[in-house]
Amino acid sequence: MGDCMYRLVASDMDETFLDADHAIPASNLRALKRMRELGVLFVPSSGRWYSSIMDNFSGEARELIEDGYVLS
Repeated sequence: MGDCMYRLVASDMDETFLDADHAIPASNLRALKRMRELGVLFVPSSGRWYSSIMDNFSGEARELIEDGYVLS
């Protein structure tokens, strides 16, 4: 685990973590990578169904949250 005081980051999805087109901005993808390096767990949070949330994560982004934790 990295040298970080945070262990978990939860973020709302729609127009918070995702942009208006429901895409992950490059800056947020970089943040996911850095959190992973530091051992910080990222947890998407939304009122949507799990499958709907996970549809927003593909390729590299899916690998970065592969543990699959979601607050819904």
